[in-house]
Amino acid sequence: MNKAEAMLILSRELRAFAARPYIKLVELISRPEVKSISTESGVNYQIELNVFWDSQPEKDLRIMGSRFERGGSLPNKSGTRRRTKGNCTDV
Repeated sequence: MNKAEAMLILSRELRAFAARPYIKLVELISRPEVKSISTESGVNYQIELNVFWDSQPEKDLRIMGSRFERGGSLPNKSGTRRRTKGNCTDV
């Protein structure tokens, strides 16, 4: 496993997921999105993306991503916060 490659994939997937419209992300609360990604190096990763209310309903969202290597190691996690006004910040 290449940790730099793994984090790059997770970061890319998290940014694309968080770029969705706020209302679409709200619809995904408590409904994890899971996808499998195969890299050019032949490693298969499973990415899980989750949306939660950050502190209270109808306000900011917290978006978390986890990366698992198939048949292997502990997950790497990353996250971002989506403000109701539309901008994102890393957490």
